[in-house]
Amino acid sequence: MFQYAAFIGYVLRHLQNLLLCSVSGFVLVVLALNSYNFQAPQAITRFLIIGLIGAGIIVVRAFAQIERDPILSRLSGTAEGELGKDFYIRVISYGALPILTVLSTQFPSISRFLLSWAQPTLEALH
Repeated sequence: MFQYAAFIGYVLRHLQNLLLCSVSGFVLVVLALNSYNFQAPQAITRFLIIGLIGAGIIVVRAFAQIERDPILSRLSGTAEGELGKDFYIRVISYGALPILTVLSTQFPSISRFLLSWAQPTLEALH
């Protein structure tokens, strides 16, 4: 039994790493596409928003299925078939950065606010 639990934990950690890589990749693609002045920036932005919504739906559904699984619920000590507050916290933590990135490319005031908030950290790195 413990061998299976260790294997399931191993697989879930790899899924988490893949999700982190996907989030990081999306953010880097958005930043790269906004660093050059293309002829149709609205089309690119629409494509990115549609991609973000589509990927978000897929990831949230996959997380919900994992969270509702009876075997994984027993192993983690949560209620079977229910989505707890940890699920929603995890979804928000993974979705906040891509959403903020897309919003900051669309609204300069959000971008200025985020940059002013991160400015002390950026100055400390120099």
